[in-house]
Amino acid sequence: MGHTQTPLLPWQILFVCAVCGILALRVPQAAVAALSATVLLALATRTGKGVLALAPLAFGLGLGMAALALPDPPARTPRDVLTGTRTVVVGTAASVTPLPGDRLSVVLDDPRLTTPTAKADPKDAHVARRPVPLPGRLLLTWDNPAWRPSPGDVLALAARVRPVTSFRNPGGFDTVFARRLEDVFFRIYARGDQPILLTASDSPWREVRQNVRRAILDAVTPPPADAPGAIAESGQGNAPGRTTGQARADRTPEKAVADEAGLSGTGRAADAPHDQDASVTPPTPGGAMLLALLTGDTSALTGTDMDLVRRASLAHALALSGMHVGYVAAMVWLAIRLIGRLRPAIYLRLPRQKLVVLLAAPLVAGYVWLGGFSPSLVRAALMFGCFGALILLDRPRVMLDGLFLALAIIVAVSPLSVFDIRLQLSALAVAGLGVFWPLGQAIFDRLPLPEISRPAALWIFGILWTSLSAEAAILPILALEFGELSPHVYLNLLWLPVLGFVVMPLGLAGLLTSFLSPDAAAVFYVPAAWVCDWLMGLLAWQDGLGFLDAAAVLRPLWPEIVGYFLLCSALAVWWRKRPDGRLPGMVLAVGLALLAAPGVRQAWRDLSGEVRLTMIDVGQGQALVAEVTGGRRILVDGGGTGFGNFDMGRAVTGPALAYGRSPELAGMILTHGHTDHAQGLIWPLSRFDVGFFAESASPDAGAPDAALTRAVAASGLAPRPLAAGDRLDLGNGAALEVLHPPAGFTGKANDASVVLRLVKNGRGLALLCGDIEKKAIRMLVASGRDMSAEVLVLPHHGSATSVSRAFYKAVNPRAAFISCGPGNRFRYPADKALAELARRGCPVYVTAALGAVTATWDGDEPADITSVVAAGQPPRELATLRPPADRQPPGIGLRPHCPGKPRYA
Repeated sequence: MGHTQTPLLPWQILFVCAVCGILALRVPQAAVAALSATVLLALATRTGKGVLALAPLAFGLGLGMAALALPDPPARTPRDVLTGTRTVVVGTAASVTPLPGDRLSVVLDDPRLTTPTAKADPKDAHVARRPVPLPGRLLLTWDNPAWRPSPGDVLALAARVRPVTSFRNPGGFDTVFARRLEDVFFRIYARGDQPILLTASDSPWREVRQNVRRAILDAVTPPPADAPGAIAESGQGNAPGRTTGQARADRTPEKAVADEAGLSGTGRAADAPHDQDASVTPPTPGGAMLLALLTGDTSALTGTDMDLVRRASLAHALALSGMHVGYVAAMVWLAIRLIGRLRPAIYLRLPRQKLVVLLAAPLVAGYVWLGGFSPSLVRAALMFGCFGALILLDRPRVMLDGLFLALAIIVAVSPLSVFDIRLQLSALAVAGLGVFWPLGQAIFDRLPLPEISRPAALWIFGILWTSLSAEAAILPILALEFGELSPHVYLNLLWLPVLGFVVMPLGLAGLLTSFLSPDAAAVFYVPAAWVCDWLMGLLAWQDGLGFLDAAAVLRPLWPEIVGYFLLCSALAVWWRKRPDGRLPGMVLAVGLALLAAPGVRQAWRDLSGEVRLTMIDVGQGQALVAEVTGGRRILVDGGGTGFGNFDMGRAVTGPALAYGRSPELAGMILTHGHTDHAQGLIWPLSRFDVGFFAESASPDAGAPDAALTRAVAASGLAPRPLAAGDRLDLGNGAALEVLHPPAGFTGKANDASVVLRLVKNGRGLALLCGDIEKKAIRMLVASGRDMSAEVLVLPHHGSATSVSRAFYKAVNPRAAFISCGPGNRFRYPADKALAELARRGCPVYVTAALGAVTATWDGDEPADITSVVAAGQPPRELATLRPPADRQPPGIGLRPHCPGKPRYA
């Protein structure tokens, strides 16, 4: 009896080992486990021992390539960044990425700051300026842009430069590392017409690409209701007919700042080429969808529409990637079929597949250019080229071999692209199709269907099986990166055929026509947008009926991810060969053990007598999780921000709660209604299984955001008011005692915050104070209630209004927690608070420096306090915890008071 062989060639196995080495740069444990799983699978399939002997070498090669390619962080941070000084920033646009909600992400090359220098003569009317280069590249996040830059444009704006920072929580998205891959270490924000164009790029194709975008928007955007036929400036309220360049020429104060910096004579012209929207009226949802489908520009999509698409499991249709290249190839295939029917002799000269490859290649290249050479589209085109080359060479195994060939080229050119989630999803989806399609074909062949209906049934089954195969291949990555899964894969049965056979043909015809006559292209764009409007309307109708919900899921740990892929690979090998009808026992056992290990470990911890309090890193906000025996968790506040359309609950709080844990909470408590405490509750409340929702009994605690009010109503939970004297029993002797506000309390919203004391068997573990200030603190001290606690969560993020010696004495904490963002404009924590805590010898743990902080109580032992950032290794952004001042109070920096633990952070 022969032995099965792995479906991968020897060099492909070594390539997988090299990819594991690259991943080891960021996740060493997971990478070593993945390498071991690869070797185990190769052993089970009797791969040559010589290949396996080279596996460690390939792993080391990948790790070395990644280490050499990773940009070094800057050795020093310019003073203007540390102090938060508003300065003029100049840089050249390297890439421009549209984002939903009318936002652009612009990466600037060669960024320079113009900072003041000493005056040669105090009577001089102008301040001399000198350019200061900024290390690496600069990220510009631009909300509601009044005009559109192109790569190569030189931009200038007055802004405060900040270091790139992360919300550092276990399993959280590491923004610092992700931006470091792009050599980006600093960022700025802009809105409207703040950035100005100094010099336009000299690309001869720039205006052509922008004209295509304008033609689509002109066709799908209805005229303004108040002025039919009028053309208004994009959101600036300028008179019709006035150019954006003229508007910029008249602007202040940005123009004045630029002129003072000596920048106004560097080539900025009122008639410089630039892209601008034709009307203040936004396109219809279908028009915005069409723009995204054809060009990858999602900026016209609202957050609501984008959320609908995500929950419908259709977001993949919007990314310019392999699907769009497939659409182009499919159009050529249909054209070849029609030509073949008219002139069958054409196939005698060249087979159909080779004709499709040759004729589609220039169209794919043009589509990549139109998409602005986005990385995902370039990679998809490279995969198409590799698949096409194998077809032209009459090679078998086109799917897997072409995929590995394309990936090998990509990784050789850019090893760090392995960390790109878009490449990961694309590669895994294609691999899933190659691995699982034979199984689907076998299943379909065994279906008892009438012969006359089999072609139509195969078409429907093929769409569904393709979607399921891709979803199965990317399932762990989706769960880890996005924290929710949609059960609505079936919608692909409607969307993909309509997009593939109606919308994309019309859209591609419009693109080709727009090069000849933009006005004539509307003949194709308008019906395509109408169909998209119909599709989006169906989603809105389904959502209105409550049939478009998505579920939050457990975000898997690395053992579960490795175990999942090991089992999938073993199943694929077994299905392809099946020499003895069973899986190798060792592979099956290891895969199942890896899948089960994290769950067993968590169950053991839940059954222990430990009590934990975790302060999640939510930046300038606050979110706390109290966890007791049995795994019962109470979320107290959720953090939040009023900046743009950033969803703290979806991006930070929810993922932190679901990392390695099922998405459920025994309850939620909102201390008061301010955004920095309330906004992050909305997403978990709408996705998690929540036992109860409680809030301050005081009517002055601040009305929650309307979205949170709607989420509470939709959850079916009746808000429970909390007042002094209430007690929430958490089981096994643990409880949350409510110390404030008393019934009928009136005052400021901060002072109406709920104050909670976490206790177990009468022992005070932690005091959670919300944002109370002097009035509420005095009331607490005067109440005579027992406030003693080993950990004090400082009121109001450690502000000066929270400092009280009598209060600190009553609590008598052994450690203090402070939640605030690095470099925050409030200068929290306050000097006075840090100085008083230092006088008492109380160690302070600040999320801005240490990330998420956890206190764990096991039995009668003192709290064991840990943090994401190790005490002896402060992050580079620690310097921006608070801007430098002439007088540094005690408590700034890291001063270890015992091995492995920070005293002041």
